[in-house]
Amino acid sequence: MKRLLAALVVLLALAITPARAQSDEAAIRSIVRNLYSDYQTKAASPSIRDPRATARFAAVEKQCAETARLLDKKEPDSSYGYCANDYGVWCQCQDFEGIDFAHMKVEVKIAGADGAATLWFTGGEGPDLRLAFRRAGKGWALDDIWEYPVPEGDEPAPEATSYRTRLVSDINEMRATLKLPPWTEPKI
Repeated sequence: MKRLLAALVVLLALAITPARAQSDEAAIRSIVRNLYSDYQTKAASPSIRDPRATARFAAVEKQCAETARLLDKKEPDSSYGYCANDYGVWCQCQDFEGIDFAHMKVEVKIAGADGAATLWFTGGEGPDLRLAFRRAGKGWALDDIWEYPVPEGDEPAPEATSYRTRLVSDINEMRATLKLPPWTEPKI
């Protein structure tokens, strides 16, 4: 009897897993669709609804903004270029002319508590951006953004870089200028 019960539990888990994977993929696709909906209208200044962030990602963004304000008090506009304020992280651009977000290719992969949406804006060979999500309660929260730099000339495509890691580096460069101790991002 115990073996039969154990076998039923395993079969039930196997039946639920594909359904959950489909709903997880649909949830992440919905986050991406909402994020880029105003880009599709070709609005001059799209209103971007940032997705819910993990506590770690939110802390990094908050610390970067606070450190930039401290630096700007010391010397106005000296924080420009830090914290990705010189380009749009969501489009990887300063203006998004030539990017057809309505035809953007999105690939979603789920692996346990992690999910990722890889984006191709123009249908090029390499991806443009990967949004890394972590399961947070019953939904998903953004944990990092992986940027794919555009190769120059015949050079091979550079490796993707972590946006969150770059912001921590920006924070610590600004803190060094302010003669403050380094800041460490919180763990998961």
